[in-house]
Amino acid sequence: MSNLSINQASKLFKVSRNTIYARIKKGEITKNSDGTVSAQDMMRLFGNKTDKKTVEQAITEQLNNTNNIEQSIQHKLEQSQNSNEQLLQQQI
Repeated sequence: MSNLSINQASKLFKVSRNTIYARIKKGEITKNSDGTVSAQDMMRLFGNKTDKKTVEQAITEQLNNTNNIEQSIQHKLEQSQNSNEQLLQQQI
């Protein structure tokens, strides 16, 4: 299962950010080092306030955005490597 930002989790599950932070403090929700929370924890605690399909769509969208960012970074890295190779060939 994926992770959600506190804001995303708050909107998806219709609970306040303060509620989420309180549950983190109690140890009921795990907060990751990047500040995200587990969608699985949120569904376990607040799943009855939203429908599963909406959450799955949001998670899929987030994963797609992450994949797009990774592809963009990979493309820029390849462009940079090609540029460096061309510069080296010009110097030779």
